[in-house]
Amino acid sequence: KHEKEEWIMKKRILAALLAVAMLACSLAACATSDTPSTTAPSTSGGSTADTAKTTEPAPTEKPKETITLKLWGGVQPEYGYQELCDNFNKEFADKGLQVEYTRYVNDDNGNLQLDTYLMGGDQIDIYMGYGGKTRLINRQEAGMAYDMTDYLTSHGFDPVEELGAANVVPYQIDGKYYALPTKYENPNWWLCNADMFKEAGIELPLHGWTYAEFEEACKKLTHGEGQDKVYGMYWNLVKDINGSTNFMPQMIPEYGFYTDETMTATNLNNDVYKKGLQMMVDSFNEGWGTSYEQVVADGLTFDNTFLAGKAAISTTISNMRLVKDTVTYPRDFETAIIPAPVPDESYMDNWDFSTVAGAGDLICVNPKSAHVEEAMEFVLWYIQGGMAPLAKGGRVPLWKGFDPDLVLNSLCEEPGVFNEESVRTYMSIGRDQGLKSYTTSADSKIKAIRKEEMEAAFYGQKTVDQACEDAKARADELLKK
Repeated sequence: KHEKEEWIMKKRILAALLAVAMLACSLAACATSDTPSTTAPSTSGGSTADTAKTTEPAPTEKPKETITLKLWGGVQPEYGYQELCDNFNKEFADKGLQVEYTRYVNDDNGNLQLDTYLMGGDQIDIYMGYGGKTRLINRQEAGMAYDMTDYLTSHGFDPVEELGAANVVPYQIDGKYYALPTKYENPNWWLCNADMFKEAGIELPLHGWTYAEFEEACKKLTHGEGQDKVYGMYWNLVKDINGSTNFMPQMIPEYGFYTDETMTATNLNNDVYKKGLQMMVDSFNEGWGTSYEQVVADGLTFDNTFLAGKAAISTTISNMRLVKDTVTYPRDFETAIIPAPVPDESYMDNWDFSTVAGAGDLICVNPKSAHVEEAMEFVLWYIQGGMAPLAKGGRVPLWKGFDPDLVLNSLCEEPGVFNEESVRTYMSIGRDQGLKSYTTSADSKIKAIRKEEMEAAFYGQKTVDQACEDAKARADELLKK
């Protein structure tokens, strides 16, 4: 009896051990099944032993964690950026790479916010920069712009070949690329109400016009009084004074603000500046152009003036995106793209302003990003066709490989919004004929001086001649320091 009880006890212990073993195997199998196998089971014939081997869990790898790149830009997401991000996320989903867009306002406060985040760490991976080379230099010196040069070389992307020397060389810093321009936008082409031109019997100046022709047209296009008045010209001076007056310096030889390659003196008292500034002041005094004082006092903007049918012509071609937005800004007239006027017939060789490269929208990578390689992969994707949705918002891709008909179709897809002939003309002008860029670290201060003196002339505090002479004297003194 004692031996029988001992045997039963041993049997129970053995059963318990087997149960524990089976439970351990079951848990191991469950843990393995959560991770996909990188090796497929064999489907070839074989012995029962071979078949049994194929049912065992294969070696596994932990799936890659999705990387989400943070992209900041100054354009509303509905003007193409949301679609751009959706396209990227779909295309790169299998690679575990995604992108999120954040819009910042492209003004002083917005750029301060961007810079604060860039200096703070890796909350931003990629960002769009505006405002020309001066702002880029400041960010590069502060360690907020990644040196793309080696990456571009190793991936066979030559910016000069792909984007044009005149577009990228001016943005180089010590021969290196800390940013790449992505869009083409010639600020010396303006926007006009094609219907008003037709009603006034004025032919669209698609191949150039002089100051005299421009003034005559604006006077014909101006009519009405008070709240019902329609101006021939809306000068977008408060928001974009430099862009709105850029047509003047483009008539001066290649040295920009400077008299020669030494860049030790400025030409801000040049007759070209004086003629252009005088023409603008005359437009205020004669009532066919919106005055600087009036724009400030009445809060005139592109949308409540030009898009509202209160002006026949407007500066600031970057507002093409607003023209495309017929939901927010409904209207019943067609918009044409036309060149700014030149001083007289002797300047008509430059009627199309093709010596202005017009490259902008600098794409940059934050060197503090934890995903610089992935960010650069996005940069090349963006430039080489990825930014296509932005064409619908009026941002013309700079890349030479981009199909111009795609841009044309995007801008003119909705009948009656853009004049197709004018878009074709604008798209046909040279994009890589820009003159050599002469800049110094004093450029931003010189622009500020010029702006202050122009404002003095606009408000009638100084004559045009005195404002230009004072601008030169102040800027030249600055260069001596």
